[in-house]
Amino acid sequence: AERFPGLPATIAAKLKQPVLMAMVAAFALASLRQAFHGCLLVTPGVSDAEDIARSLLGIALAIGFLLWGIRQRLHNWRIVSLVLMLAAVAKVFVLDAAGLEGLLRIASFVALGFSLIGIGWLYSRQLRNSPSYPAPNLIPVVAYSYCERVSMSTPDLGLLVQRRFGPIFTVQFLGAFNDNLFKNAVVFFMVYTVYESEKAEAIFSALASAAFILPFILFSALAGQLADMRDKAVLIRWIKTAEIGIMAVGGGGLVLAWQGIAVNLLAVPMMMLGLIGMGLHSTFFGPIKYAILPQHLHEGEVLAGTGLVEAGTYIAILAGTILAGWIPVEVAA
Repeated sequence: AERFPGLPATIAAKLKQPVLMAMVAAFALASLRQAFHGCLLVTPGVSDAEDIARSLLGIALAIGFLLWGIRQRLHNWRIVSLVLMLAAVAKVFVLDAAGLEGLLRIASFVALGFSLIGIGWLYSRQLRNSPSYPAPNLIPVVAYSYCERVSMSTPDLGLLVQRRFGPIFTVQFLGAFNDNLFKNAVVFFMVYTVYESEKAEAIFSALASAAFILPFILFSALAGQLADMRDKAVLIRWIKTAEIGIMAVGGGGLVLAWQGIAVNLLAVPMMMLGLIGMGLHSTFFGPIKYAILPQHLHEGEVLAGTGLVEAGTYIAILAGTILAGWIPVEVAA
């Protein structure tokens, strides 16, 4: 009430947190405006860089409000954090991405994805660490116990540094990254450097995609049966050992194509064999990387571990695809 003279104490207490949040947001926006326009904040016009910086500021404010709300146990700060993040995400998808092209657009989506993952991780930790509230009388105890178990199964990034999970995650991440880096490096180099006709480019791109995808169609059922019947650790060792030989063949073909040596006679067949081999590798490794998790994780960690493996796979696919179009072919080989 001291900060809001003339207002009743109850109303002043309710206004304290919203006014503080508004002041923090206004100061942040004014500081951003000053960084682009100096002391004259009313200068008309907003540059593209400032517009993107506003989106980044919204995400930063959302993360800051969430951290403060968790630390001070203030529910309204966490709610405003969610609203800010949703507004920033909508702005990025609807407005900002429309003005970006190529790698900049991809990078904006990647940064946004990592921000959402980080906020989800922070909030899941807050749910696990906060004391359990008594279940309302209208909600059955069984439903409350189920929700409590689900909240305890949210992904924990601490698993990544555990010896029983970290190596498995690293192996599958690098495998997915390697697959997509090699496949896209081959396609980009052959389409934009070697072939000069649109017909040849289209044929090679289609054949390369088919060579990588066909093993998934033909051998997925057999891969699942092997994952159930054989020792999974032994299968992983054999599959990853075979990956070294497969990449030696595929990488050798890419080097030959880069040097212009026997491109159609030797380099292209070697690259196709590499793509088929990597497709086979991924087909047989896919079921095992999930089936082995219950052997290494506790009962309450299996769901979290599966989620981390799935997220890591998609991040590796995206990273390999982006890097293949950015680095020189000799580096990819």
